[in-house]
Parts: sequence; structure tokens; C-alpha cells
Amino acid sequence: AARLREVLPKAARDLLDSGASLWDTVRNFSPSALWDAAVGAVKSSVTAPLRMLVSLVGIILICAILNSFNSSLTPSSLEPIFYIVISVFVSSIITDPVVECILEAVAVIQDFAMFILAFIPVFSGVVTAAGQPMTGAAYNLLLFGICQIISQVILRFLVPVLCAYLALSIVSVVCPRMNLTRVVSGIKTFVTWSLNLILTVFVGLLTIQSVVASGGDSVTAKTTKFLLGSLIPVVGGALSDIFAAAQGCISLVKSTVGVFGIIVTVFTFLPILLKTAVWYVTVKLGCVISDLFQIKEITGLLGAVSGTLGILIAILLYYALLVIISTTLLIVAFKGG
Repeated sequence: AARLREVLPKAARDLLDSGASLWDTVRNFSPSALWDAAVGAVKSSVTAPLRMLVSLVGIILICAILNSFNSSLTPSSLEPIFYIVISVFVSSIITDPVVECILEAVAVIQDFAMFILAFIPVFSGVVTAAGQPMTGAAYNLLLFGICQIISQVILRFLVPVLCAYLALSIVSVVCPRMNLTRVVSGIKTFVTWSLNLILTVFVGLLTIQSVVASGGDSVTAKTTKFLLGSLIPVVGGALSDIFAAAQGCISLVKSTVGVFGIIVTVFTFLPILLKTAVWYVTVKLGCVISDLFQIKEITGLLGAVSGTLGILIAILLYYALLVIISTTLLIVAFKGG
């Protein structure tokens, strides 16, 4: 378990004290440390979005001023061309940071998948040693397989679909005659429902298996203590008490390793989540300002981009919650007494 620090994801390694032990990392963790990390992540990623927001406001104001001279333009020729050019220009400056967020999210998921390959067998082994062999086996088989499957589904399927969603959303605004609105809406609904279905089914299966396995682990632990106390003469009672004390010590190790895994998960996904959230808020503010000035082309474009960022945030949150919820269930599960 102590060697888990050697396979920390880069994002978590940058935020955690690289010289601290596993136990010190858990002991020194506090809400203030999480808050400081969040504030630092926001400060480091807020400059570019602010510049982008100023640029968007400038473009919106120019469009609003030109709209006031609408009567002097020829609606059938100049106005549609002007708004197509503006839409293409806005999409060219806003898609780069969105694609950067997507690529960074892919790198984080790949990095975290390598950590999970090491963490799950270690944690399930500690859970087994703590007197919960059935629970540890269920956690190892279910979460190990699901995490690897989901990471591959996200990287090979959901991310390309997300990129296609971004491209089609921009095309649907720039070329409204192509009637891509329903296709774009269908892609968003499909991705959202897929994430909801995966998380709901997984948590349900893990909860059921944990409840069933905890019952079996309870019977095993009580049977072991009874056999130690009844079949071994003279020292049987003492051995039974030692067995219970050993279970308590290993349960402390189980909690420490589990909390360490949760901390690593939080600090791995925190920077990219906050960075994506800052861009999401920036694009939303631009969308609101554009709507106030009734520039519907820019409003639709920024709404499509914010939808892409919202889906990306959902993907990252679902993957992180998958590990956090399952690990928490095992930490608070029956301890074998």
C-alpha cells in the first residue's frame, strides 16, 4: 500500500506533498487543504477565460452596434453573410480551449486508469485481510473490470462522440438550413442517459453485492472466533481476543488506504473539473450577454459550446464518483466483528 505513491497520477502528484507517507497524507488532509487546492486551480486557469469573455463582449457589442444600422443594410445579401462570418470567427476562437479541455480530460482519465490498476488489488487485499474476503473479492472483480471498461468506453467512444457533438453543434448554428438541431439534441440525450445508466447500474450492483458479502463475512468472522475459543484448549479465548484485535488493526489500515484512494481521486480530477467549469461559466456568461443584445447567432453558438463543456464535466464527475462511492461503501461496510 505504501508504494501506491509511486503510481500517483500527475495531477494528484502536483497537488499532494510528494515527500509525505500514505498515512501522513490521510492524517494531514483537511477541508482547508482541499479549499486551498481548489482556489489555486481556479487562479491558475482563470486568466485565459477572462480574456476570452472580454473578446466575446467586444464582438457582441460590435454586432449590436451594426444591428442598430440594420435598415441601411440589404437583408437578403449582406446580413446573412455578416452573421456567418461572425459565427465562424467566434467558433474559431472558442473551440481551441474547448478542445484543449477535452484532450486534457483524456490524459487525466488515462493517467488515473493506471493508478486504479494498482489501487484496486491493494485495497481489495487489505479488505480481505481485515476479515471481509467476500466483500474484497466482489470489489476487486466488479470495480476493476468496470473501471477499465468505462475508461475505454469514455476514451474510445464518448470522447469521439463529444467531439462530433461539438462539430455538429457549430455547423447547426453556422448552417441552420442543414436541420441538425435534432441530431445534436439526440447525441446529448444519448450521452447523458448512458452515463446515468452506467452509474445507477454499477452502484446498485455494488450495493447488493456488498450487503450479501457482508452477511457472509459476518458469519465467517463469528465462526472463526467461535472455533478459536472452543476448539483450542487453554489459550483459545486469548487467541479469539487477539483475532478480534488484529481485525481492528487491519480495519484501520483498510480505512487509511481507502481514504487515500478517495483523496487521490479528488485531487486528480479537481484541476480539470475546475478548469472546465471556469470555461463553462465563461461561455455561459457570453451566451447570456449575447441573448441580452438579441444576437441569436452568437447565442446559439455559445449555447452549443457550453453544452459540450457540460457533457465533459458530467463525464469526469461520473468517472470520479464511480471510484469514490464504491470505495466509501467498502470503508463503511461491516468490519467483521
